[in-house]
Order: sequence, then structure tokens, then C-alpha cells
Amino acid sequence: MQKLILLPLLLLLTSSCLFVQIEEEERGVKFERYNNGINPDIIYGPGPHLVGVWDHMMIYRVSEMKKKESLYINTIDGIAYRVDITISFQVVPDRIGYLEQQIGRDYYQIVVLPEVKDALSDFFNKYEADIISFDNFEELESFIFVNASKPIRENYVELLSVEIEQLAKQ
Repeated sequence: MQKLILLPLLLLLTSSCLFVQIEEEERGVKFERYNNGINPDIIYGPGPHLVGVWDHMMIYRVSEMKKKESLYINTIDGIAYRVDITISFQVVPDRIGYLEQQIGRDYYQIVVLPEVKDALSDFFNKYEADIISFDNFEELESFIFVNASKPIRENYVELLSVEIEQLAKQ
């Protein structure tokens, strides 16, 4: 008899909830509509999670991601270059609540790419076109990494590497 009473009660409670599955390479942060929004210190790990239909789970990939970009930069003497670059990065898993609150899901376009572009511009604005080497990209990669890492990290994302694929005058 108790089971017959518990079953409808359980169905009633879970019918207004959703199960959200978070995969191994993901973490989640829950927006609670009736409980002051996001608690940035509560991070949901892999597995199934119960979420009210009035709430929303934001899921972030926390494994390494790579993006290829073609960036156009001018040297100090006005010569245009196209730089094909691969940017490797990942969100800081235990800080995704703050990332969601302060920046949102477009963090790559808002933080990572602009900081890499700024570092690249800073490098090219120091040199004239005839000084830039096409053979060794290590100095440029190192400069971008060193100058972009800190501001990116301050925004809850880790810059893992920067690889120059090609550098060409336009």
C-alpha cells in the first residue's frame, strides 16, 4: 500500500524536473530562476543531474579545444600580413560558474581571440616588414603566449598553446 502512495508522489515530483546528463569532458553550472540565479561555486561534474523545468543547466566542455584562425595584421611600416594560427585553450573547470556569470558562452570571441589578436598586433607593431622572419615562428609564438596568457587566465580560461601555421605578406 505504501508503494502505491509513493509511486504517484514520486512521479509528480519528477515530472516537473528534467534529468541532464553531463559527459566526462564537461562540467555544468545551474541557473536557478527562483534562487538568485547562478551560484558560481557549485559545479556539476559528470553524470546525471536533476534540474527543475524552471531552471537551466549550462554545460561547458572542459577538455582542450583548438581553433584555427586567419588573422590580418600590419607591421609598423604598414605592410599587411596574414597569419594562420591555431589556438589551444580550455576553460578552468572549477571556475565555470564565474565564467558563465561574467562572460558567458561566447568567451572565445569575447576573451581568447581578442587577447591573441592584441598580442599579435603588439609584436608586429614593433618591427618593420624586412625584419620579420618567415623561417622561425618560435619567437612570435612565445611572445603571443606570454602576453595573452595572463589576461585570458584572469577570465577563467587557460591558454595552452599558440601555433603559427603560416605567415604571408598580403
